[in-house]
Amino acid sequence: MLEIRILEMPWIVSDDSLQLKITRDEAGNYIAEIHVHLLNPEMAIKTEENLRVFVREVFA
Repeated sequence: MLEIRILEMPWIVSDDSLQLKITRDEAGNYIAEIHVHLLNPEMAIKTEENLRVFVREVFA
């Protein structure tokens, strides 16, 4: 679900470079490590904000 949301963002380059790793910590919280290629570096902040909103809406 998270991978689909990432690929829906038009500023993310959708190639084989997308890496998504999800783990859990000792408290049971999920940790997502995401590596993507963006059209420009400024989009990193926009991507992070967009994903935080998505996670809050879907998983909270």
